Amino acid sequence: MAPKGSPPTDPALLAWYRNTANGSKITADVYRRRLTAFCRDLGTDPASLPTLTDEALRNLMVAFVDKEAGKGRARSYIESSLKAVRSWLLHHGRKLNLPVKVPATGISERLETEEIPTPAQLRAALMAATPNERLTCALMAFSGLRPGAIGNYLGTDGLRISDLMGVKVEGGRLEFPDPPLRVRVRATNSKAGHTYFTFLGEEGVEYLRTVLQGRLEKGEPLGPDSDVIHPYRTEKKFIRTMNVGDQVRLALRRAGIQARPYVLRSYFASRLLEAQNAGKVARDYTEFWMGHRGDITQRHYTTGRARLSESLVTSMREAYRRCEGFLSTTPTSQQVHVNSEAFRVLLSPWYTDDEIGKIDLGDPAAVIEALRNGAAKGTAPTGPKQQVIHESDLPRYLNEGWVARMPVNGSKFVVERA
Repeated sequence: MAPKGSPPTDPALLAWYRNTANGSKITADVYRRRLTAFCRDLGTDPASLPTLTDEALRNLMVAFVDKEAGKGRARSYIESSLKAVRSWLLHHGRKLNLPVKVPATGISERLETEEIPTPAQLRAALMAATPNERLTCALMAFSGLRPGAIGNYLGTDGLRISDLMGVKVEGGRLEFPDPPLRVRVRATNSKAGHTYFTFLGEEGVEYLRTVLQGRLEKGEPLGPDSDVIHPYRTEKKFIRTMNVGDQVRLALRRAGIQARPYVLRSYFASRLLEAQNAGKVARDYTEFWMGHRGDITQRHYTTGRARLSESLVTSMREAYRRCEGFLSTTPTSQQVHVNSEAFRVLLSPWYTDDEIGKIDLGDPAAVIEALRNGAAKGTAPTGPKQQVIHESDLPRYLNEGWVARMPVNGSKFVVERA
């Protein structure tokens, strides 16, 4: 058996394979395997297929569909095999127009029951991961990158330090811009074949800093063309797509998560959908960050243009910053500041400013204990002067004479008696 990814030796197959690979090496390898399996299972060979009549070809394909459906093969597998056969025929000037229907069969129960991790579950996976695995997970979960954008199919290209906009390596030292960090995906590593960018927030940037700093300390010379995720057991410069999945899978399994590695991209999409529903980000922005092409308006007039205006990039950065609370598994600095100010207001009926300064406002347990002790003193006025309420209750409290003082985590408010 030929090694995986090696070109065929038959001249006719080789010409078709190379032509297909000009579009996608992965597609060429998959189609080659599918065509071989199709001919083997039906007792024929690729060279004879173009010589058959349309009706004979259609009958062969229908027989293949019936056979594979009987085995419980997924519909996507069967359709992929038929596409490979049609591609081979088209290479010989034959376009089969007769319809071949594929039943909806073999739907993976695993995919139907797969659950997207919660931030707490993702946090467990990140803490169980190695630094390299942790960064790989962060790039998918917090930036929405596909595995192929981190390292391509053959490990010949991938995410480079030069793709981390504003990150510099000079004199053995790393310089990072203020997060969120803009992450570029070049057209050569983009599934849709276009250049776009996304962002990486505070938590992900810390994981990135740890990995790159560790490599510098080991004496590795880093530069703009250096890979961001380095393969473990090979001299290759870039990690392969399949090994990106391996790293994520290891981290997920250690945390007891049985989902596919690609579920982290679903995490990114679902968390941004929540942010979108909360009015934090526009749908077009999330589609852009995920590398989707969008509709014709986007392609030609807004986010689909080759170069975006600085004002639009700035708007996207601010939108991503507003979404960090939905994506991150740890509180952002902005959240910590807002929470601390809210805790300060809640503690003020019982404590002086100096006393509050001695309480760790970054520790919710310490704040809760201080509130309990303050209430036990009985020095607070009758009825609470401040309350933390949900955004949906705000109109009622305002009608009752309360005054809104500050938001908490985007969905709650501190209100105070007038």
